Amino acid sequence: SPFSHPSAFVEFTLHFSKITQLKIIMSNNENSNKDVNVDKDEVVSTFGPEPPKIDDDWETNEPLFMDSLPDDWENNENLAALRASEQEMTPLERAEDYKAQGNEFFKRNDKKYYKIAISFYTKALNENVDDKGKHSIYLTNRSAVNLKLGNYRMVLNDCEEAMEYDSKNIKAYYRASLALFKLRKYDESVDMCNRGLEINKKQKDIRILKKKCEKKLEEIRKKEEVRQKILLEKRELEKYIYDTRKYKMGKAIYPAPPQFKSEKKYQWATEEHDELSFNVQFIYPEHSQSDFVQVFNEDDRFIDHLVQMFPTVNCVPWDVKSQYVFDNLVIYYKSYVTNIIPNNYCDYSNFKIKSPKWISIKDNLYTLRDILSQENYVIPEIPTFHIFVKNSKFLSTFLSDKNN
Repeated sequence: SPFSHPSAFVEFTLHFSKITQLKIIMSNNENSNKDVNVDKDEVVSTFGPEPPKIDDDWETNEPLFMDSLPDDWENNENLAALRASEQEMTPLERAEDYKAQGNEFFKRNDKKYYKIAISFYTKALNENVDDKGKHSIYLTNRSAVNLKLGNYRMVLNDCEEAMEYDSKNIKAYYRASLALFKLRKYDESVDMCNRGLEINKKQKDIRILKKKCEKKLEEIRKKEEVRQKILLEKRELEKYIYDTRKYKMGKAIYPAPPQFKSEKKYQWATEEHDELSFNVQFIYPEHSQSDFVQVFNEDDRFIDHLVQMFPTVNCVPWDVKSQYVFDNLVIYYKSYVTNIIPNNYCDYSNFKIKSPKWISIKDNLYTLRDILSQENYVIPEIPTFHIFVKNSKFLSTFLSDKNN
């Protein structure tokens, strides 16, 4: 297009309106075949001593009715007039007109018009007006559109430049603070809010935004406190497990039930931090069943749990023969079942993994600590034990099967 802006049509529109009025009068005259009394003085007053000549194809030559530029647009007098009218505007007038157009598109609150609004604000900036305050406004206006589009880096760039042109442009501080908030740079957002409040300490939007930032920072601080507490507790636990208890932790072999995968594998059993509590898994190979004990303290005896789980009455549903009674059961574990996971507390360079074997816990009065402390027991992430009916045919077959 030969025009840098559509606002140049305004002057032509006013003139075109008067031409249209005259044509309507002439048209009505032809249709009615009657004389129309036109006041000559009125025509001269409206159009000058020489009223414009109206051609039959006048509509095709008028910019207001053009869908696109004609091939001979350079020879079109009306287009040339509009072009000349725009060129007569000062840079500030053009910039202000661009800003007004940008505002109109932005007010439509429709994403498809935002890029058009940005283009107008950019045109206003390209006029390089001498008024620094105006230049600052064009920048903050463009930043408002980029906020809507989520272009937060662009918002910051425009607002920082706007502050250079006008250090008291409060909108620049607010929008820069909001962009930093959206980028989750809450500390920087608070600093920017404070800079804005130094200019206007009562600015409501900035005060509200600062409170939101401070709330976020407090939430982050509390989360970090919890994280650090958990991390410290984890380190204390690891030190206790490896350095104090000398337990050997290995990779998982027996998957935990899905509902318990998020459970802590071990934790402190007492406030004094002198005993651990583990998750323990019992597996019943004969019936393809298992139990997951969420709290099994180090000093708990196996018999104490078996009594609760397998009393003499009210047997478990899958034990149709009622064989699983606490005093009729034997517990096994597999030695060297997995490799040891290295840690910062123990040196396992001389520790040798031997061939795995099934080891019977002959006395159910043993505690969990008794077994975990065994040289041949490597905890497969979760202490796991297999339970069988004493002297059963299945147990004999199971132990003789090398695949087990």
